Amino acid sequence: MDRRFRKRIERYFVNQIARSTWDIRSHPVEGWFDLWHVHPDFRSKANRARSLAAHATLQLLGVAEEHFAQRRAPIQIFATLCEDTGSNAVYVHTPNPNSSEFPHRFPEASWGVALPDDLGSVNLSSKYEVALIDYPCGREFVVRTRERWNNGAGPWIPA
Repeated sequence: MDRRFRKRIERYFVNQIARSTWDIRSHPVEGWFDLWHVHPDFRSKANRARSLAAHATLQLLGVAEEHFAQRRAPIQIFATLCEDTGSNAVYVHTPNPNSSEFPHRFPEASWGVALPDDLGSVNLSSKYEVALIDYPCGREFVVRTRERWNNGAGPWIPA
């Protein structure tokens, strides 16, 4: 990627991260969410710089985890990394009045995979686990913390 594109896309992500951070932090901690999400690259501008889009998405995953850390009720927070960077997102999900499944279980996912090399220097701590979902239209990686649900008896607990 040439220098001018890299500078332009880095400025773009500074703005997108700021907007998405505001979106996340503007929600009440104790509210309910039905797979609510933010897209750090809504316009798919970073398809030539997928690692930058992945970094932005994972940075927002940390923002969401930090914002909802004091929540007393159950919550599920995860990120998706897609071949089309416009589909990358950070999701927040809770029990909700819409009766959608909680926690979302990702039945088609294969857990325990590594992120692909084309995401460059994305380094996940051992706190996270990654799954691969193969769709006819492309691959999607799901990133979540290594925690599990405590049978509805309380918030997330370590696995």
